[in-house]
Amino acid sequence: MRRVVVSVNGLGAENHARIVAAAVAAGVSVAFLPEDSPEVGPSLTEAEVFFGIAPAHQLVASPVSFVQLHSSGFEPYRTSALIGRPNFALANARGVTAQAVAEHAIAMIFAFARRLPLHIRNQPARVWQRAPGYQLVQGSTVTILGLGAIGSALGRMLNSLGATVLVVQRNPVAPEFATAAFPLERLRDALARSQHAVICLPSIERDRPLVGAAELAALPPGGFLYNVSRAALLDYSALEAALTSGHLGGAGLDVFPEEPLPPACTLWQMSNVIISPHAGGRFAGEMNALTSLFVDNLTRYLSGQPLRNVVIGGADRGN
Repeated sequence: MRRVVVSVNGLGAENHARIVAAAVAAGVSVAFLPEDSPEVGPSLTEAEVFFGIAPAHQLVASPVSFVQLHSSGFEPYRTSALIGRPNFALANARGVTAQAVAEHAIAMIFAFARRLPLHIRNQPARVWQRAPGYQLVQGSTVTILGLGAIGSALGRMLNSLGATVLVVQRNPVAPEFATAAFPLERLRDALARSQHAVICLPSIERDRPLVGAAELAALPPGGFLYNVSRAALLDYSALEAALTSGHLGGAGLDVFPEEPLPPACTLWQMSNVIISPHAGGRFAGEMNALTSLFVDNLTRYLSGQPLRNVVIGGADRGN
C-alpha cells in the first residue's frame, strides 16, 4: 500500500486528522513520527511521500518520490544525487511564514528607532532615563536585501509607514513600494543611503558572505543591520567589530552560524544587539498553514498535478 510518513512536531490532532482524511481518500496510509524519533530513517524505506526534515543521504537510498519540507531552507538537499534523481520532487514552505518574519523585522526596526533595548534594561533597576537620538521609521530609508515573499511583505509594510524603501536583488527592477532597486553588485551604494538594512535573501552560493566588513562600513555611522534569513550571508566577526567600534548603532539577529547560539558568544553581552532564537517565523496559525500547504500538495501529487513551491525536481509532474 502507498505510504505517507509525517514527521513534524506540534501539528496537533486536528491537523493530523486533515492529513489522514486527504490520504485515506486516495487509498494511502499515513504514519506519524516525532521529529527526533530513531524510526524516521527506517520509515523512509517504506514511504512514497515524506513531510518533514530527513537526512539527504537517506532520501537518496529510499523510494520516496515527494518530500514536503516544513521550512523554507533546502540547502542540505542541493546534492547531485537528489537534483538528478528522476521522478522526484522536493517542495519547501516558502511563503507560509513570510508575514511573520517580516513583522519580526519590523519589530526590531521599531525597537532600535525608539530605543526600547535601553528602556527594557533599565526597567528592572527602576531607572528613569531617556535615551539620546530617538528616531522615526517614517521618513527613514531602509534597504531590503532580497525581494522574495519576506522582502516583499516587509517592503509593503515599510512603504505604508512612510519609509523610503530601497531593494537589492538580482533583477534590479523596483516594485511599486520601492523608490529604487540595485543589483547585488551595487549593494554598497544602496547601503550608503540607508539608516536600516535588512537581509531577507535566501542562501546564495558565494566565496564569502554577501555582507562583510566593506558592506558594513558602507552603512552610515549609527546605521542598523538586521538578519532574518540566512546566517551564511553575514560575516558575524565583521559585524561584531562594527558594533564594538561604534560604527553601527545596533543589529537585530534571528539567525546565527551556530544554533542554539553558544552561551560564550560575545553577542549576548552587547547592549546594541537584539537576539531572537530563530523565532521570526513562529505565529499562532503556523501549523495550520503548513498543514494546508502539505494537504494541497499531497492531493496534487496523488492526482498527478503540478506541485506548489517545488525547489528540486518535479518537472515531470502533471505531464
